Amino acid sequence: MVKLVGEVEGIIYRNEDTGYTVFVLSADQEFETVTGTFPLIREGDFVELTGEFLLHEVYGKQFKATSYEMVTPKTIDEIEAYLASGIIRGVGPKVARDIVDYFGTKALEIIEHSPEELCLVQGIGKKKAAVIAESFGELLGAQRTVMFLQKYGLTPNMALKIYAFYGDSTISVLQENPYKMVNDIDGIGFLTADKMASSMGVKKDSHFRISACFRHALTEAGSEGHVFLPEEVLLNRAALLLGIDKENIRAHIMQSANEQSIVIRVIQGVRAIYHPAFFYAESMVAGGLLFLEASAKGEKEKRILKEIEAYEQEKKITLAENQRLAASQAVEKGVCVITGGPGTGKTTTLDCILHLFRKRGLSIALCAPTGRAAKRMAIATGEDAKTIHRLLEYSKNESGFAFKRNKEKPVDCDVCIVDEASMIDIFLMQSLLEGLKKGTRLILVGDSDQLPSVGAGNVLGDIIASGVFPTVKLDRIFRQAKESTIVTNAHKINNGLAPEVNVKGGDFFLDRRFSEQEIAKTVVDLCLNRLPKAYGIEPLRDIQVLTPIKKGTCGVFNLNKILQQALNPADKNKPEKVFGEIVFRKGDKVMQIRNNYDLEWKSFDSYGNFVSGTGVFNGDSGIITDIDSASREMTVVFDDEKVCVYSFDILEDLSLAYAISVHKSQGSEFPFVIMPLPQGEVRVMTRNLFYTAVTRASKMVVLCGREESINSMIQNTDTQKRYSDLANKLRTGMEML
Repeated sequence: MVKLVGEVEGIIYRNEDTGYTVFVLSADQEFETVTGTFPLIREGDFVELTGEFLLHEVYGKQFKATSYEMVTPKTIDEIEAYLASGIIRGVGPKVARDIVDYFGTKALEIIEHSPEELCLVQGIGKKKAAVIAESFGELLGAQRTVMFLQKYGLTPNMALKIYAFYGDSTISVLQENPYKMVNDIDGIGFLTADKMASSMGVKKDSHFRISACFRHALTEAGSEGHVFLPEEVLLNRAALLLGIDKENIRAHIMQSANEQSIVIRVIQGVRAIYHPAFFYAESMVAGGLLFLEASAKGEKEKRILKEIEAYEQEKKITLAENQRLAASQAVEKGVCVITGGPGTGKTTTLDCILHLFRKRGLSIALCAPTGRAAKRMAIATGEDAKTIHRLLEYSKNESGFAFKRNKEKPVDCDVCIVDEASMIDIFLMQSLLEGLKKGTRLILVGDSDQLPSVGAGNVLGDIIASGVFPTVKLDRIFRQAKESTIVTNAHKINNGLAPEVNVKGGDFFLDRRFSEQEIAKTVVDLCLNRLPKAYGIEPLRDIQVLTPIKKGTCGVFNLNKILQQALNPADKNKPEKVFGEIVFRKGDKVMQIRNNYDLEWKSFDSYGNFVSGTGVFNGDSGIITDIDSASREMTVVFDDEKVCVYSFDILEDLSLAYAISVHKSQGSEFPFVIMPLPQGEVRVMTRNLFYTAVTRASKMVVLCGREESINSMIQNTDTQKRYSDLANKLRTGMEML
């Protein structure tokens, strides 16, 4: 590593959000171009940099700094230049010269420790002296914090985030308990704090450490779908993370509960440990659902059935018995669940329900968890449908991001119909229920046989299992749906039967391949040659590869790499950006892999009016249309025509999407689905995963692999148990009403 010491002569580029900076450094009478993350550096600063010289293909020789320290100016000229740089409020070139002329090399010491003496300088009064001292103090505090935290491996940007929360108390707070920032600051995890604490000499069996580990383990469990963990499971996980015998940390459970950093409840004879946020969310969901049910105004079933008969006569159709029951229950009850697989008439049932509510003059809100699901709902019903986030008006406020629609300002609707309800996790359901007013009817529509939500909870499954609310399962496959092999095979799979493949004129095929290398090669050939030539389709628009695994020859990562090479090969006219192990290239198909509520987008509505907003969500996919290395930005046009510009510093939000996991496909529909069937992945190759993948296709399914893999998935019903207590809370709550 090389060290450079000098003065910041000029800032060439700065990203204010991330702190990434390009500047010119004057060092030993030489000028060097420096790049790195420097959120605090300003012109006139004196710094010591650690890093290495690199040769950039466009910008030539540059010094890439990995860490830095602020150097206090020492000479008269250095101090004057520093003060004159504009970094301190109230001090310009003239005031800087006057201060240095009066105090000499002690100028900075006076500003920090005896700012009242600044009044001795002509033109500086008490008010101005206070402004100068306050600004200098803020600057020193932030700089010292960055320097302090940098020693423990924290990035300057992360250090600034911590300083923004704790202010001048940052160092003292973290020296006392570095784990405090795990609870206080979003984005700071246990492992980061633990690494810092270890460097500071915090003992392995410190209660601060053990308590923070409990919450970390519970949060991680949430990402696996669990709302709580049994005590023994939590202790085993914590012991592994902490490197301590679990019996030595058992006593800390009660102490943490007394501090309210965890919640303990006994569920079916087992001590269940909750993260407080998860316990509150689950309790609020149970209470919210029961509140809607209790506040609904009932109607006589006989009247509703007559209206359904009139609807059938008007539309010249005959509804199945369960379709009539679903429509009747939706109008009669406060909360109703409608489930069913493909081709069972959910769209027709919804149309009847909408007809009945319109006849009553009730306002209706249609929504779904994702943009794609909302778009499909809008096309199916002919009505406007929104994402749940958009319905609840997710937006930025003084404390971060929040839903504008809540208990104080609920959504203005009498009926809320939610499609793809199996995707809703416990926190999104909590927010939705808090945004619905008393008396609102809630209708949850979904396929309970699909994979559960990616987030914590098994909300739809638990609501059905509780038996508290009417649940109607549509199970009749209609004539038109029977003509689709995809539909009939989906129901066969769901019933534990082998699908019918390779029927002449059908839409469900198996391309038999016996090694993973053969499977991967066939997937590429299908996307690049066979399907486009046979059906005149566009690979990026019409085909989606869905795979059950992330790693390995047939996993998401490798398939994306080889599909990118085939469908969008490197070209000197296509700009690229290497980010970690991914090469992003103009023309690539990409997907947003986490919610980014702050990212701005622009678009045009159906009337040609320019619209803009913020928020791009997990599962949104699109095409890279531009990569600009000079501005360090990448432009993506999403499927719903939203245009987003990504700074290079947030490219972790994106992944290539030629191939995606089955989990990521939930709520989406694709004309052609190709599914590789890798061997030896019994744990993840389950019936509901297979069923979910197959039901994502609207025109064709092509499986690549062996019959044995298909049969293995169909027989594997051992889905991972999710620890949740919503069903029991609903039953208990209903008994108390």
